[in-house]
Amino acid sequence: MLSLGHLSEELVGEKMTRKPTGYASRWLKNGVTVLALTIFVIGWGTQGAMATSSPSVEQLQKAIAALEARVAALAPLEARIAALEERLQRSETVSGQQTQEASMPRPLLVSLADGTVQPSPMMVAPGAQPVPLPEENGWSGFYWGTSFGYGSGNAKSKYSNVRSGRYEQTSVGSDRQVNGDGEVFTNLGSQTYINEYTDKYSAQSKGSLRNEGALADLYLGASAHLTPRILAGVQVEGTLSAMPFDSKISGSKGTFKNSYTNINTHTQGDGDAYQYVNSNKETGKFTNEYNETVNLELDWMVSVIGRAGWLATPTTLLYGLGGWSYGHFDVEDVPWDFGLGSLQDFNANGPTVGGGIEQKLSPKWSLRAEYRYTNFGKHSFSTKSQTTDKDSGSGTSSGSDKETCCDGERYSSSSSGTDSSTSTGVNNDSSRGYFDNDMHVGRVGVTRYFTLGD
Repeated sequence: MLSLGHLSEELVGEKMTRKPTGYASRWLKNGVTVLALTIFVIGWGTQGAMATSSPSVEQLQKAIAALEARVAALAPLEARIAALEERLQRSETVSGQQTQEASMPRPLLVSLADGTVQPSPMMVAPGAQPVPLPEENGWSGFYWGTSFGYGSGNAKSKYSNVRSGRYEQTSVGSDRQVNGDGEVFTNLGSQTYINEYTDKYSAQSKGSLRNEGALADLYLGASAHLTPRILAGVQVEGTLSAMPFDSKISGSKGTFKNSYTNINTHTQGDGDAYQYVNSNKETGKFTNEYNETVNLELDWMVSVIGRAGWLATPTTLLYGLGGWSYGHFDVEDVPWDFGLGSLQDFNANGPTVGGGIEQKLSPKWSLRAEYRYTNFGKHSFSTKSQTTDKDSGSGTSSGSDKETCCDGERYSSSSSGTDSSTSTGVNNDSSRGYFDNDMHVGRVGVTRYFTLGD
């Protein structure tokens, strides 16, 4: 006769495949029915072989009762198998893909003695997918910070000046003399002096001096993830600076053109007149050798910067930057003929590029170090001016002379005169040139990240 222990061994050895819920229940019911009929037939045949008469009703009732008890013991097994199949199917749906664990059937350890079902130990397949970097790692959102920098400024300068002018002076005088005989002598005179000139000269700096200085920044920005590892953002900043931009002018060269004219006219009392004219012209080239310094300083600067970076680790950002800077320069000292001494403070702007590394110290705070190059370009200047000088003057003179000679004769004479002069000078000046400044700066800064709800 087939024992229930033998049935337990067959169930343990059976490989279950993942089928729709209910398949195991139908299999179990069909198996129990066949088992019951088999036991009944075998039991009836055995009894027939041992006895010549038909089994009694009492014997059949006992056999059926024993069989029903055994079937009732299998009912909890059917319920647990159905629950296990549902659990496996739900695990497959959540994972989204069929894993090795889900595709391999797992044997069940069934104990019919106490009606419990325990799964056998499962083998867990090693993970084949890398753990993705979470996007919300503290880098997205707004931030503000401050940085301090030190670097060098490079300066070049060039200028060309033109100075032209005309100077004219006119003098008029009269002289009247009366001798002892009463004779009168009159002398009139005038003089005109004219000077016209044009000077052109230019110079260029030979390079920068040792320009080293410091600056401090205050910045505000925002960044966002483009991918889990790539960030981009924008930053605005204001800078206070003490960065010098000094260059040396070692001389100038140019040309000059001068013309001098002197006209003298005299008219005597007897009507006789005479005039003489003296004129001279000079042209040439010149070179002035000297050492003069052009002193400039960057007072302040504002910049708009774009940043893009890559997260080497969840807490380390490598980034590059590019933008535009606008700075104010103070003209501290220039040679007198550099721009003819009329240069004022000026503003200049240009591109800025660089890169750096930023390290998170905590979810809200980070430390950054970066290098930046800024080129303010060639700032051109052009000035013109005109000055006029006028002067005038007048005066009188008088005198007398008496003389007694050896024979007692006396001689006397007197004189009087007037004179006046006027002068006019006009100077026209014009200058052209440029400043060409750029700087290299290293910065170290501290950044605080925040959201609008902080």
